[in-house]
Amino acid sequence: MSTGYSRPEVAPAPLRLDLNEAPWDADEAFRKLFLSFLERVELRRYPPMDARPAREAAARLYGWQVEGTLVGNGSNEVLAAALATFAAGGKVLTLWPSFSIYPWLVRRAGGSELRLWLKPPDFAVAEDEFFSLAQDADLLLVCSPNNPTGGELSPALWRRLLSLGKPTIWDGAYWEFGSDGDMRSWLTEFPNLMVTRTLSKVWGVAG
Repeated sequence: MSTGYSRPEVAPAPLRLDLNEAPWDADEAFRKLFLSFLERVELRRYPPMDARPAREAAARLYGWQVEGTLVGNGSNEVLAAALATFAAGGKVLTLWPSFSIYPWLVRRAGGSELRLWLKPPDFAVAEDEFFSLAQDADLLLVCSPNNPTGGELSPALWRRLLSLGKPTIWDGAYWEFGSDGDMRSWLTEFPNLMVTRTLSKVWGVAG
């Protein structure tokens, strides 16, 4: 008798480096705050369709306007929505190696990838080559600092890329670990820029 397919059990591990999870859990004060919030929530109620309270909280945290803030069930969901909206069936430029979910998200949107391969030993970005590839792309998707190499795009290259006017996603999952400065000035100057942030890395809240 055949049996259905199921995901194999994975032995528990203190560190899951493939997921880049924080090595420590949320502290006790945060847990108490979170649980006290749950006690006040009416779980039978649907949340607001526009997620206004969550957007207001995110806007306060990152110092941005509520009208320019979108929240999702993790930044992957936001990336998927952006690709489906701005690059469905189009060409998406990425660095490689980079976040391994990008190829899947691009395929899901019916698109194709253009890649700039980062080469050892330092995996530095060949800026002129990247800019040349960008001119043939419909959307730019850049993780900076990059996962897993840790490299960053220079401000000069950012300006060149954004000046093309193409939809550009700056995946800022590791922004706090880099030296990219204040993203808000870029957002103010370039309306074609979208920036994603997450609570799963520096804040260690992935669930």
